[in-house]
Amino acid sequence: MKTALVSVAMVLLAFSCTYGGMAKAPDGIEFSYTDPAAASLSVAGSFNNWDSNANPMTKGDDGVWTVVIPLEPGTYEYKFVVNGSDWIADPDNPTLVGDYGNSEITVGDDGEPTTTGLAAVISNTPVHSRVLITGWLRATYATRKSVLGDTRYRGVRPMHESYISFNPTIGSDVRGSATVRLDTGTGDIREITADLYSAWLKYRGPGFGVTGYHNEEILEFDDPLKVVGYINLPGSIKRDDIEYGRGTQGFFGDFEFGKFEAIAFIADTHDGSIYNSPHRFHYDSLATACDTVLRYDNIGTDNIGVRAKYEVVGARWGVSFLTERNGWWIGFDEQEESEALKKYRTQTKDTLSNWFEMATDTRFIGADVLYESDSGLSLYGEYAWTSYDAAWDAGNQVRKHGDVFVDGKIDVPVGDTQGNRYRLGCDYTRGVHTLKLAYEGRKLDGMDPGEVFVTSDGLPFEDPDTPLMDYYGPSLAAYTTYENVYTNVQNIEFFNIYEQHGLPEFKGGIGEVYFSTTAWGLDLGVELDIGKAEYNYRDGNLDDADLSPMRILPWIGGDLLGERLTYNLLYEATRDNLHQRMPSAFDRDEFHVKGDFDIGRDWSLYYNVRWAGYDWTEGDSNKSKSFVNPHFAFVWSPIDLVELRFGYGVNPIYYRDTPVEGREIGRERWVTSRTWLDPAITLVGAEEEMDNIRILTLMGVIAF
Repeated sequence: MKTALVSVAMVLLAFSCTYGGMAKAPDGIEFSYTDPAAASLSVAGSFNNWDSNANPMTKGDDGVWTVVIPLEPGTYEYKFVVNGSDWIADPDNPTLVGDYGNSEITVGDDGEPTTTGLAAVISNTPVHSRVLITGWLRATYATRKSVLGDTRYRGVRPMHESYISFNPTIGSDVRGSATVRLDTGTGDIREITADLYSAWLKYRGPGFGVTGYHNEEILEFDDPLKVVGYINLPGSIKRDDIEYGRGTQGFFGDFEFGKFEAIAFIADTHDGSIYNSPHRFHYDSLATACDTVLRYDNIGTDNIGVRAKYEVVGARWGVSFLTERNGWWIGFDEQEESEALKKYRTQTKDTLSNWFEMATDTRFIGADVLYESDSGLSLYGEYAWTSYDAAWDAGNQVRKHGDVFVDGKIDVPVGDTQGNRYRLGCDYTRGVHTLKLAYEGRKLDGMDPGEVFVTSDGLPFEDPDTPLMDYYGPSLAAYTTYENVYTNVQNIEFFNIYEQHGLPEFKGGIGEVYFSTTAWGLDLGVELDIGKAEYNYRDGNLDDADLSPMRILPWIGGDLLGERLTYNLLYEATRDNLHQRMPSAFDRDEFHVKGDFDIGRDWSLYYNVRWAGYDWTEGDSNKSKSFVNPHFAFVWSPIDLVELRFGYGVNPIYYRDTPVEGREIGRERWVTSRTWLDPAITLVGAEEEMDNIRILTLMGVIAF
């Protein structure tokens, strides 16, 4: 409760904030400061020998204090003096200098005041002249029917979220931010959860910088394969290009020396989901039930990455390195050991160890080149070597230390594979026209019979959010057994490690064509992806596969009725799709139409309608089904920072754990959640349920 009261107080304080500023006036420079509650205000600076009584300010009816001071061309330092005692730097001047953090301006020969430094307001609160408080409040109320078999309209628990960010600026070289989140929980109606949602601190020196962060989308390598960052969320029909950092914490440094640049980072993943949800669904195949478990833990993946680049002979040459490492301690007091550990005991006579560490390491080493001409043409390429290996690398009673046995290194491999990736392409931009051509190839050697792939992600029937389909291929949909399952890893309940079938040999690639332009007042574009994928299992226990996935996405956007009606039409056709809940590969066609209609008087109508068609085969029977998901919302927005939405239908915008404007993955999230809750439902079955549900929603957001 105290936390909630403090947060409410800070929000109220943010709305009673102060503002400053300066501008050219006929007789000099006009300084202004907004504080309706102040009793007196003045300006003191190097131009009046820091005399707080020399230039008193006059208060207007709107609470704005002003004074005009004649200043000759030159550079000056100053501060506002509030109530005769509080010396405050100008909140609207980003330039701070000296040991006391004075504001600085330069008056030009034309009498215009200019500033240098950060191009942003650094304060909006009287608490401190260098702290900017921002954030947003969101409340959502909904009633719905035809959800999980309920045919009546039923109210669901309201959701309230508050994100408050504190952004201190020490100077132009030191900045930071911390965002606290408060929201309603899932238990008692009075429940409130609070956490540090995200934070970062940055130092920028001459030629180098250091940044520490927590749960911030903050980092991306600019190599063609985008090995770090550039995440595309499922369900978003156009690319998201999300930077690396969500669900991780760490630090990185960058260095510049002439034409040489380098960046390195170390991070730990505490949450495998880009959505950063603190819970995930877990399906217990023995109890045939689902439960939610915390995703935050201390067993996340350790990431280390380095990128360096140098400009020579008119081109940029770069190298990138990334390693993702896991180490999980597993106890064997009450569960059976793998064959590899049994063999290890026989060979080493280690009969004391009852805990062993399973370690995995995935590595990427790539080199790339980029050439950019003055005519708008860019040519690029990257080749990379990849590898994966898993092994038991430590035991808890392996070596003797004095009179007792302690942890020690062992080397018991259980699976490894190598491969390569490469990408070649060219981009051409001329005015409003953009053309991109690229080809990306990938090869994986696969694993020998008896080797296993180790992961903390379950197979699809247990965790539909698993990324393993990219490794395993289509056979995974029918393969529902594990080589071994290790439970309660590191004494964490519900956290399991899986030894799964060895990876297949993989060979494939995808060609990409992208074109966009603006013509006749319209935004036009098309994207075409055509691929080839071959999966071959060395031991013959799973079926090989040969697929030719394809995707085409044309779009058109513009406005009508004197710009009162905006529209975007997108069509996406994909072939040879794979989904663990479908009986076979399937084709899908989607059509989206969305936009806004300006009604007037701060009101508008938002519309987003999706049609989706599925075509697949069950045995010798061809299947075809289609679904329509409309969403309409009346929007009232008197100012940019305030909005109310009265909506109908499944909202395509997903707001939770995203930026304030949300991300267009709402329908995908609903289908995914439904498959979480029912391990037997198919993808099409979840689509059918979404097609039938009816939802009425009132949502309001206030940003500051």
